Amino acid sequence: MPPLDPRALLCENCGYHLAGLPEDSSCPECARPIHDSLPARRTGTPWQNRMGVRTLVSTVWLTLRHPIRVWSVVRVARTRTEEFGVAVIALGSLAPSVALALTLEYKLTTKGVFVLGGAAWAFQALAVFVAILIEVAGIRFFGGRHQFRINKDVARTICAQATPGWLVGGALITGLAIGFAPINQGNLTMFQIAYGCAAFLGLLTYETLVYIGMRRMRFANVVGAG
Repeated sequence: MPPLDPRALLCENCGYHLAGLPEDSSCPECARPIHDSLPARRTGTPWQNRMGVRTLVSTVWLTLRHPIRVWSVVRVARTRTEEFGVAVIALGSLAPSVALALTLEYKLTTKGVFVLGGAAWAFQALAVFVAILIEVAGIRFFGGRHQFRINKDVARTICAQATPGWLVGGALITGLAIGFAPINQGNLTMFQIAYGCAAFLGLLTYETLVYIGMRRMRFANVVGAG
């Protein structure tokens, strides 16, 4: 089957072509109201509408608090959405990196904390970024196999918007590091196990958000579709 036209107006529930049908009618295939599939319904996240610290926080909160509803407002727009993902990765890797440095640094010197924290931050941010690139390729392949309209722009939008999922693991790692730092010097086995579990939980949350996003945006309409 040839790839779906990215500019075609599709029912966002079943993928039926809606071109030429009245906007006040319903999809002939699944009975979803056509106006619910119009690009104008995707009003964008707070960050997509205006970039700033406040909108970054509110978009992260929206994604984590309403992991299903958020995908109904996300616009297919690589630029601002990718910048959102980069900002979340950068900020989300900072706290657990410093906390990890506090735990690993035997004397808890300021210099050691900054050196280890910076190194850990760079490694974690790079690792998450590479994982997201792999995820983009993965959902594009999966979407193609299931005849979804998930092109590069949609895939990158989904993977960037799902990045707050990593913050769940980051928050746990920070709490664990702060808790272990005073009592676990020289014996990091238990902390390393807990760190791995927290990181896995962050990955699992991220993957869950990506899956929800893929299901909700598999036939997403871009601005100008019709």
